[in-house]
Amino acid sequence: MLRHLLEVKTSLTLELTCPPRSPPALTNRQWEILEDCIPLLNPLEELSGDKYMTSSMIIPLIMGAQHLVIISKPATTVGERLKEVLLENFSKRLSPYEKQIIPSTATILDPRFKKMAFGLEENASEAYNHIQDEADVLHLRENVGASMSEEEIHTSTSKESSLCGPFLRKKLQIKAQ
Repeated sequence: MLRHLLEVKTSLTLELTCPPRSPPALTNRQWEILEDCIPLLNPLEELSGDKYMTSSMIIPLIMGAQHLVIISKPATTVGERLKEVLLENFSKRLSPYEKQIIPSTATILDPRFKKMAFGLEENASEAYNHIQDEADVLHLRENVGASMSEEEIHTSTSKESSLCGPFLRKKLQIKAQ
């Protein structure tokens, strides 16, 4: 929308100066601020697009948008402040996705991204370790499952926070009843 406003700048300015009761036209300084803020807001527009997105794309898109904001060079103080606010909000609201199980494991498993899409190496390593733990659970269940009960398989794994954990506990509760 803001980009379109710049495209019709000349026509809009002319129209606003003609009618006697029209609102005041934007000043040159306001147009400069608008031009300065559009490149900072473009990455957010891409993040909120109507396109279908898989969970493996969440972290790479956030990191890409954050990178575009970081490398931008606003020319106005309003643009600088907008950049600061955007970066604060990326850290506060969007960077936690790197620690969430579903987006982080989906990103690690996506051959386009693997670990390179993460902002912090430790988050990528945690996601990788989580996948490894899940593979160990499946391997135990497949190879030793015939001779071990579900409870023994569950307690033999190192992590309690397994994706299968809640389902295994629920299954054990149903069997116990």
